[in-house]
Amino acid sequence: MFLKDLKLGFGSYGKAWNFIFRNGLWYFFLFPLIIWCILFWLSWELADSIADVIVNYICGWIGCPEAQPAENLPWYSWLWAKIGGGLSWGLRLTIKLSLSVFGAWLAKYLTLILLSPILAWLSEKVENVLTGNDYAFSWKQLVKDTQRGILLALRNMCVEFFFIFLAWIMALALPGLGKLLAIPVWVLGWYFIGFSMMDYVNERRRLSVRESVRYVRKHKGLAIGNGWMYSIITGFGSFLEMLPLAVLAGPVSLMFAPVLACVAATLAIHQLEGLENNPHAINPNRFRQQGPGTNPQDQAGNKPYPKPPAAPKGTTPPPFNSL
Repeated sequence: MFLKDLKLGFGSYGKAWNFIFRNGLWYFFLFPLIIWCILFWLSWELADSIADVIVNYICGWIGCPEAQPAENLPWYSWLWAKIGGGLSWGLRLTIKLSLSVFGAWLAKYLTLILLSPILAWLSEKVENVLTGNDYAFSWKQLVKDTQRGILLALRNMCVEFFFIFLAWIMALALPGLGKLLAIPVWVLGWYFIGFSMMDYVNERRRLSVRESVRYVRKHKGLAIGNGWMYSIITGFGSFLEMLPLAVLAGPVSLMFAPVLACVAATLAIHQLEGLENNPHAINPNRFRQQGPGTNPQDQAGNKPYPKPPAAPKGTTPPPFNSL
């Protein structure tokens, strides 16, 4: 079952790409691009400020010489000043790139948090195209769903960061374990990304957080496959997440990855569960076939479907489906 779900997680991305353009949902690609560009600019400016503070502190501690005009210094002092300036520049660049890589990892989750209401909306539109299901709009439910998406993303980010930190500590203690520990850390990150995408559907199925966790664990192959493809897109290979090159891939990759992952997860769960059978959705086609009074919205105080008109005596009444 794991391998079957893993294959489904991979294969759903190709279907998602065709589904998005076939149904005119391409404009959703613009939302993550705008959000990522803002986050990247903020993280780069913040990294620049932090790097300046750290470099100034280190140079003041070790006594790095500052570059001065050559005519004011003897040749050896001028050379030492040039070396100090080069060391300062290299240290500043290293710190800035390191902070940018960390910011790119953090932006992965911040983007998902800020995109939470948009991805929930996208997943609902995909389900509507697939099944005809609709959901009564409620500001209260929208806020509740958004809070749930944000809290889950924060939970997943903290758990992943804990295991990354733990693996880093173990790698320092036992350097030979570094490469081996990278694999489970990557898999854990893939799982949590897939978890976030699958939970948008589980929200509409009215699964509690605990029930959603159990469902994703049951279909962990789907979550890992979905997150793996997400990581391949965002980093042009999951190994690039540890390199500065991953930052350069951000603008294009994060434009496509969240939207494709969300649509792929919705398509996959529909294939597994048949979302047209969701009793919490409003689907007039389904309830008209079942008869009047079967729509759960009727029980919430809405009017049931009208009864068919009585046929004149001596004639056969039309079937309900023909109305």
